[in-house]
Amino acid sequence: MPDPKPESLEDMEVTARRLAPQIAKQMPKGWGFSLITFTMNTPPGQGKISYISNCQREDMVKALRELLAKWERKEKEL
Repeated sequence: MPDPKPESLEDMEVTARRLAPQIAKQMPKGWGFSLITFTMNTPPGQGKISYISNCQREDMVKALRELLAKWERKEKEL
């Protein structure tokens, strides 16, 4: 059986694009989602990262900033 794990950023983006419609179908109306994929255990600045979302980029940036702020404040509920 072939290894199901993608080996390149392009492979991971194809996988994410296949998953996105399935995730979107499960989301309640009015909710956005994002799937962030990245290489783990890589030196700073040398990893690969990509995301797919059903939101506009500006909305995604706002959501990520809000999430990071909550993590930095160590809020229990996100």
